[in-house]
Amino acid sequence: MEYDGEIATNSATYACAQQDFAVLSGTRQSTELMEAFLKTQYAPDASFEAAFNCALDAWSIGHMTLQASEAKELPERATVAKYRQEQLATAGIEAALLERDASRAIRYRSLSDTELRALIHD
Repeated sequence: MEYDGEIATNSATYACAQQDFAVLSGTRQSTELMEAFLKTQYAPDASFEAAFNCALDAWSIGHMTLQASEAKELPERATVAKYRQEQLATAGIEAALLERDASRAIRYRSLSDTELRALIHD
């Protein structure tokens, strides 16, 4: 889903293959920077912990871009880490885990802030 409510497939077109990840952000610029980051960092065989930390970095990049709309390039890794640490010091984390093989109607499991914080590393 794009920032304006339009449904998209990770910037995919008939000439460009869909990625194995998706982002949702408030502006096209923040979405594009988050996708650019994930194109270089996404690993299909990553552990849950590694994938979660990658997602936190992607979120940080998107959030930073929303605060500084003139951002056109990915920030330095140290800048992302510092921003993420500052934001997580005062914010809660909401996430869910998709359980594709679940036999019940609700196929995701909400993860608690405490459970997620145990996975965070710099």
